[in-house]
Amino acid sequence: MISKVDSMTGRCTNSLLAHLAACALLLFSPCSQASIVSEINPPPTTAIEIAQHQINIASGLSQNGQSERAAIEFDRAIQSPAFAQLSEVYQHFAWFEAGNVALDMKKMELAQDLLKRASQSSQAGSQDWHNRLYASFALHDYIDSADCITTIARRWPETLDQINSPAIYAINRELPDEPGQTTILFDFLESLFDANWTARGAQPNGFWVDLTRLLLERDQLDKAIRAAKRIDSPLMVLALRVDKRFDPVTRGRLAEFDLDQVAIASVAQAEKAVTAQPDLLRPILVLHARLMKSRQYARALEVCDGVIARVANGKGADLYKDFDKEYIWILNSRSEALQGLGRMDDAVAALRTAIDLPQGDSENVNQALNLGNLLASLNRPQEALEAVAKLGEMSAFGRMQLEKLQHLVAIENADAVEAKKHLDYMREHRTDALSTFQDALLDAGLLDEATRFVIERLQKESSRTDALLSVQDYAPVVRAPRIAMRHARLQEILARPAILAEVDKVGRIEHVNLDSQ
Repeated sequence: MISKVDSMTGRCTNSLLAHLAACALLLFSPCSQASIVSEINPPPTTAIEIAQHQINIASGLSQNGQSERAAIEFDRAIQSPAFAQLSEVYQHFAWFEAGNVALDMKKMELAQDLLKRASQSSQAGSQDWHNRLYASFALHDYIDSADCITTIARRWPETLDQINSPAIYAINRELPDEPGQTTILFDFLESLFDANWTARGAQPNGFWVDLTRLLLERDQLDKAIRAAKRIDSPLMVLALRVDKRFDPVTRGRLAEFDLDQVAIASVAQAEKAVTAQPDLLRPILVLHARLMKSRQYARALEVCDGVIARVANGKGADLYKDFDKEYIWILNSRSEALQGLGRMDDAVAALRTAIDLPQGDSENVNQALNLGNLLASLNRPQEALEAVAKLGEMSAFGRMQLEKLQHLVAIENADAVEAKKHLDYMREHRTDALSTFQDALLDAGLLDEATRFVIERLQKESSRTDALLSVQDYAPVVRAPRIAMRHARLQEILARPAILAEVDKVGRIEHVNLDSQ
């Protein structure tokens, strides 16, 4: 199930938003600076005066919306031999404004080059780095995007809220996390931690799990403990408990990382946030997610039904500032609660309502995927395909969810050729969604390959925590028939000596009173 608030867990879980965030936009629009030049009188005669004059003309053209002409004049000035003789104030202004013009013209490579120069100037401010981030993110240059966020977090942390949190999650996902290649990721995470960054008030718990690990690798135990104590998600606390890499943090402190107490505290904290922000749906979604993880399905349903009843008069946008963006996720969350209660037909109906909700963008592709996967798991293959028949563009992670659905439908239809086609795609692209590929292997009954894959994930540093979370002994929950079959097959391979031996090398298995889904 794709969930709106799963992004709080970061890279070490299969969060929906974190994976779909490759399509996320930055909140801000690139900004310009006020002109620093005035008309030269008398007319310019020296090369320096001419370059200054060209910058002045270009700035005026830009302010009047004549981007193409402005770009030509900026280029003439910057390429002129006299440009190197201008004051740094003039040079910075020209690079910055020309970069913004390039952004306006969607010439992202040029914009990035110009804004890199501007941001390296001693005259640079936060907007130089924000606009550079805008260009780098658009180019999928996640290394430079991370550098931008690291710099912003260290120098202007108060401006981090200008950046959409899904974009920060997307950047985090793409950073190297292999032995000997973690410097960029470490700087990125540590800068956000030191800046006390949150994703719209919610702790990015997966970030702090990764930061705790990286701090331990650098022998910074005291700060690792501080990072670990900022985690308020029961699932991420479980990650600390079951991965032996975190033993230096949890050893002798297990009472501080008690799952039941963390779960209770996380719900209480979410309830306070709902009370403190009555005009937002986002805190309600956070509360719902925490109730679901604690298996309080009836309360989770009440939370959603309360919102639905309150907006029944058609004035939802007047009651909640984020209604247009988040209400569809209230309907999605209602379906999750109904599934937890075993009311599968009602859960299907709730998702159909969500899909029918008018959206200004393509975000309800998530609900279509959720509906299709739910129908497939209920052995309703034709309806599942109909649910996703009109999907548009999606992220690599979203494509993996679609392939998993189509693979399961092919299995239900006994179409071996079609099933192989979709499984081959997922095998080739498994790094886009490791847990999704593991589910598909279990759906196909390929238990030997699934066993090897689980072991591979346990052995790899970057996927180990997620793999360990997937093998824990979670509380029993109601599952759709195909998901129940997948779970039974998972339990079968987890009893194999090869997996048990690998788990024992790197972690441990605990019985926990949490929902695994």
